[in-house]
Amino acid sequence: MHDTSAPASRQCASIETSTATASVDELSVAVTHEHYIERGGGEHVADWLARSFGAETDVYAGLVTDGTPAEDIQATAICDGLLGRVLSHSRALRDLTYWQAWRHVPALQDYDVVVQSGNNPGWYVPPDDQTVLKYCHSPQRTPYDRWPRLSPGPLTHGYTEAARQLYAETVTTPRTIVANSELVAKRCRERWGVPFDHQRLAVVYPPVLVDEYGRAAGHDPTATEDYYFTVSRLYPSKHVDVLVDAFRQVDAQLVVAGDGPARDRLARQAPPNVRFVGYVSESEKRRRLAEARAVLFAATNEDFGMVPIEAFASGTPVVGVADGYTQHQVHQGENGLLFDREPAAVAQAVERFDREGVAWTADDLETFAEQFGVDRFQHEMRELVADAVQRRRARVVVVGAKVGGGRHQRALADGHQQPKERRAARIDPLQAADVLLSDRPAAVHGGLGLGQQLVGLHVVGQLVGVGVELVRLLEGGVGHPEGQRHSGHVAGFAGHVERLGMEPTARLGVSSVTGPPRRGVGDAVGHAALATLTARGRRGRRGCRGR
Repeated sequence: MHDTSAPASRQCASIETSTATASVDELSVAVTHEHYIERGGGEHVADWLARSFGAETDVYAGLVTDGTPAEDIQATAICDGLLGRVLSHSRALRDLTYWQAWRHVPALQDYDVVVQSGNNPGWYVPPDDQTVLKYCHSPQRTPYDRWPRLSPGPLTHGYTEAARQLYAETVTTPRTIVANSELVAKRCRERWGVPFDHQRLAVVYPPVLVDEYGRAAGHDPTATEDYYFTVSRLYPSKHVDVLVDAFRQVDAQLVVAGDGPARDRLARQAPPNVRFVGYVSESEKRRRLAEARAVLFAATNEDFGMVPIEAFASGTPVVGVADGYTQHQVHQGENGLLFDREPAAVAQAVERFDREGVAWTADDLETFAEQFGVDRFQHEMRELVADAVQRRRARVVVVGAKVGGGRHQRALADGHQQPKERRAARIDPLQAADVLLSDRPAAVHGGLGLGQQLVGLHVVGQLVGVGVELVRLLEGGVGHPEGQRHSGHVAGFAGHVERLGMEPTARLGVSSVTGPPRRGVGDAVGHAALATLTARGRRGRRGCRGR
């Protein structure tokens, strides 16, 4: 038997067990999902998030089209009627509308916990005593990991710049951000500045119904048919065209399942040994996954990729692209083979598989897939919710700070006043900012978002007569020339943050955020307009501090 355990990196990131899980049943939990427009991996995860907290869990989504949620999921749309029909056809308009529509959803305010699925529900502004967790399928793709491969026009430049500026505020609200893979956790760390620790950023793999594939579902993985199989939505990012072109060079059959805007074009261009079967039912998909010689997968920089896990659960190897999370799921020569994303490389990998096969047996592959099952997903999500609620209820105190002869005192949660000897002495403004940003990653650009500035002001107290200069200082960023230039005008302020039962990386919501400083909606729009102009030939951003 081969070692079919999880990668070491995943084992290190596993969450700690707790006896608090039982208390989750006493909480009222709502799940919010981006939208139910078409059926995909995100919708599958949202359904299972709801099931993890009981049959009565309420689900809210930006848009809901008939038949998209699972039969046992009753999803309520926050945008419906004529507006919903209009938004279903325009992604840019959807994002713009969600930006405001998700902010104030009165129906959500009475729940103890809100679990978000996707990015746009992050605009929601919760009450102080509500616990929020975010299940992150990935930070926005176009502004970040897909950006280097694009040839963007002016509108795309404007959209992505606005997205980078505005979305930063959504990562400060969740008590815990749950990434669907180590790759997505890495993106959260690098793009949003979220520190990778159990309490602030955890990894929970999406739920795969591993018990409904392979031998568990009555299929015999050893009874293979003489064809290769791929299944996905037929979008350019899935690169099914690379697989189709590769089979011009291979004496083997390829069956393509799935639908999408690229289907007609691909079917016209396909050689005779490639067959398109369109959308297939779950039962047919499982049958084909079990009987195919191998499953091919070529998607761009996949966040997680459920199809390879479904193949393993079926006892079938995967010939996959050496890209995204797929390259970590496929162990070269053991449970599959890897290829570079070009037709000749795919053809060589298929020919190698024909000659050599892989080392693992069907039983090994099914055992490997068990770690991605539904039971583990539900257990880990419930554990994280229990832990987040417990931390939110812990006592958190901000002790008094003397500013210009007056005292500014705040006590949160329990209202206790701290002893005089624990009050901080006066310190330099830059040192105070260093206290607030002590957990900021070194790679993050200088500058604080507007929400962070306000939190910082409440923490360090009220500055007398130098408020405007302080805002300029914080916007310029610690160590930034603009900030240093204004520091001479600031008389100084004192502040000290004391936290009890709270992780150091989320002091009072002051979280590290990757990217340039946020300056509010007007400035974000200005940034977007400036980016649009520079896309037409201008180089540099002379008016943008902190870049």
